[in-house]
Amino acid sequence: MSGDLLAELREIAAAPVGSWRSLVHQRYAGDAELIRQALLWLAAERAGADDDATPQAEIDPRYELVARLDTGATATVWQARDRTLQRTVAIKLFHDRGSNAVSSVIGEARAACDVISDHVVRVLDAHHGERSYIVMEMVGEHDATGALVPGLPASDTRPRSVREAARWVMQIARGVHDAHLRGVFHRDLNPRNVLITPISRRARIADFGLAARERTGAACMRGTPGYLAPEQARGGARDPVAMDVWGLGAIAYDLLAGHAPWVGAPGDEGETGETGETGDEPWDRATSGAPPPPLRRAIPRTLRRIVERALALDPAARYASAAEVGDELAAFLDRRPTSHDRARVRRVWLWSARNPQVALTGIVALVLLGLVAGAVWALEGLRAEGRALAVELDVQRAEEERIAHSVQATRDELAAIEQRLAHRNRDLTALAERIDVERAAHVVTIAAKEGALQQATYEARALLGQIDDVRADQAVAESTGRVFERIWASARHEADTATHERIRIQGERDSAIAELAELRLRLEQLQRELERLRPLPPAPPSTANNLPEQEELAPHGDFAEVL
Repeated sequence: MSGDLLAELREIAAAPVGSWRSLVHQRYAGDAELIRQALLWLAAERAGADDDATPQAEIDPRYELVARLDTGATATVWQARDRTLQRTVAIKLFHDRGSNAVSSVIGEARAACDVISDHVVRVLDAHHGERSYIVMEMVGEHDATGALVPGLPASDTRPRSVREAARWVMQIARGVHDAHLRGVFHRDLNPRNVLITPISRRARIADFGLAARERTGAACMRGTPGYLAPEQARGGARDPVAMDVWGLGAIAYDLLAGHAPWVGAPGDEGETGETGETGDEPWDRATSGAPPPPLRRAIPRTLRRIVERALALDPAARYASAAEVGDELAAFLDRRPTSHDRARVRRVWLWSARNPQVALTGIVALVLLGLVAGAVWALEGLRAEGRALAVELDVQRAEEERIAHSVQATRDELAAIEQRLAHRNRDLTALAERIDVERAAHVVTIAAKEGALQQATYEARALLGQIDDVRADQAVAESTGRVFERIWASARHEADTATHERIRIQGERDSAIAELAELRLRLEQLQRELERLRPLPPAPPSTANNLPEQEELAPHGDFAEVL
């Protein structure tokens, strides 16, 4: 290590032990390998120089210690080389040198060696003596250069996505279920007991230090405070399956939320009595009867419900087995319906997510079907509209024919009226001519009769003058009296005849004037009727034919003015 890095680590080591992990994560955020090395160095400093100096002499020479991987409250984990089988193994070397260490070694070895699972770290051997230790398979992978890269605890290797966190918990649940099938119950599931392979990033369970071999038995209060089940914290835990289900939910909560369900001061990862200066706070929260804080809304709803059910305060409300948790998470990862996805729309969406090509094909088919249905509907609508337009066109054609017939009838009636008017105009013209002729004749006759009357009057006056002369001369010629009387009677008779003729001629003139007035009135009536009929538009074919007839009417107006 460089001098600057050692100075930083010594500065962190001067802080309280419980704050080491959070300070290291804050100082070297984003560099998982440096975080791991820093925590190992700090653990080694805490364990003391004696442990670093002589652990090789206290184990079987078959195993060669290569590097310290991790240090906890009860043991230190080393990477070692099995000289006999020429393989790399991990050795968990317990700090305690007394009989308790022997019991722990034998108990953990017996619990873990029976479990055969791809998700559980297998125990290969166990030794008890002055320094007890367990030989386990090495969790690690070779990189591209062939170098072995050891796995890290899930507490030091955070998931890259929500789906990766769900996949880790699913794999852990599979391992826990395999352990349960062999009657082994972990009872201390937390991120530090889960190892993540560095390349394939698969999760495996380790550290069965608190494992039990019976389904029911004495209550267990030991465990990691931040991840304890409520009944375990209260000392009333009797069902290890429910405890392990809670542990799975607690690990999922930590991986998704970034902290333990019972959030407390840093350093709460140790076992009972090893929680640091504020280690009692998680216990208080675990026993308070209140659920852990809810997960953030950005996490998928189905995954949140799975975690919430695994962390149910009532053990009976949790999943009945770790296998159910694994199945639920597998369904979530495979986009299959879980027990929380009961809505038909949700199930259809999940099926579509699992079968995107089929779903896309179905959607395209539905869209095409919808388009075809829409086209058919639109075509049917157009056909119906066409039929309606055809009916309306027929109605309009019938109406046009009726209007055409009506117009033709009107035109015929107008032509008949025009013909009648033409006849009347001709009759009026002839009547006017006859009236003019008769008027001229009457004028001549009246003039002649007036002349005759004047002549008769003149002659009568002359005759009267003669009579007067005869009367004057009566005395002279009484003999001529009878002649005079005859002449006088003849003259009177002629005068009366002339008077009667004049009266007759005046009567005829008055009759002619009255007849002329009646003809004028009839002419005005005919002109008014003609004016009333003229606004109707004449038919185009008959327009030219009507012009002469209209021109014939003009003189009659002049004739009316003359009359």
